[in-house]
Amino acid sequence: MTQTKHWKHPQWGMVFASVFPTPIGRLVWPALIVPKPPPPPKEGQPPGKPRYEIAILLAKEDPQVKNFCEVLTQDTNDAIKLFNDGRAAKMGECMLFGKNGDGDSYDHEKYPYYKNNWVVVARNSEKLPDKDIIGKSREELFKVEDIKGGMLGRLVVQVLITASGISYKLKCVQIKEDDGVRFGGGSIDVRDLLDDIAEDSSPNGGVQQTVEQPKIQKGNKGKDAAVNLLA
Repeated sequence: MTQTKHWKHPQWGMVFASVFPTPIGRLVWPALIVPKPPPPPKEGQPPGKPRYEIAILLAKEDPQVKNFCEVLTQDTNDAIKLFNDGRAAKMGECMLFGKNGDGDSYDHEKYPYYKNNWVVVARNSEKLPDKDIIGKSREELFKVEDIKGGMLGRLVVQVLITASGISYKLKCVQIKEDDGVRFGGGSIDVRDLLDDIAEDSSPNGGVQQTVEQPKIQKGNKGKDAAVNLLA
């Protein structure tokens, strides 16, 4: 986990903490092409801006995830101390991945795949450029529209400590594998279902069509770019 020196913005009071790559997890709810609308503003506050975001599910029992969470918690708490310095209203210790970060607190009838996972939501006010969507190697490039919910991947994010709490700025997405799993924003190209339709002329001059079982289509392999935090 690569860390940056914590620093406090002199005007906004915001603390910028580590930039880090997550362990491998399932990418869900990608909203990187069309931004999500902002949440309703609190009383007396101006409305927020639409945001581009994506979430990743990290298995709680994975040893790499456990180690990652320990390091991130300590690092975030150090940033919170800097945020609290000289402030009357202080923030408490790290609530890992924010108030909605525990997948076990969700309605599992609606979100069955959240169970036993941490939910990390990373968001930006600007659209992530294609150069920051990469494959297994830093030389393999994808496009934003190639990201489907259910793919295995990693995020590179930066911890931000603001007056509203802890948030994560999205810096990069890595697609590690597409094993055909689709949930949380997953989709298929329905035109692919037409690939197996065969046409054959019948004896009476009509056209007889045979439709085979549709094949599960896996995501396209992409081409190339680089982010030093990802292998």
